[in-house]
Amino acid sequence: MIKHAAEGRTELIAKIHANRLEQAIKSIVVQVRVMNKENIYCLANVSGGCRIDLDGITIHFKADSAAFAALQIFYLERFSLTREVGAIEQDE
Repeated sequence: MIKHAAEGRTELIAKIHANRLEQAIKSIVVQVRVMNKENIYCLANVSGGCRIDLDGITIHFKADSAAFAALQIFYLERFSLTREVGAIEQDE
């Protein structure tokens, strides 16, 4: 995760739920391109004041690249998701 200034709607949603920003969570679907043009999808969950580290995800999966998934592609392929991978620990 990469810490950054609040942007987007996370800060607004945290206020609606009466949470501090660091108590909020963002869940973002990431498309990971692995060998042979195979795509896998993972759900990245980070606290409200952080960004998704796409380079870190690429390294973790030993993949060619990682990017935010297009919703229409994710919905077409989501039922074929069968691998459970686990969590990537945050470096302090």
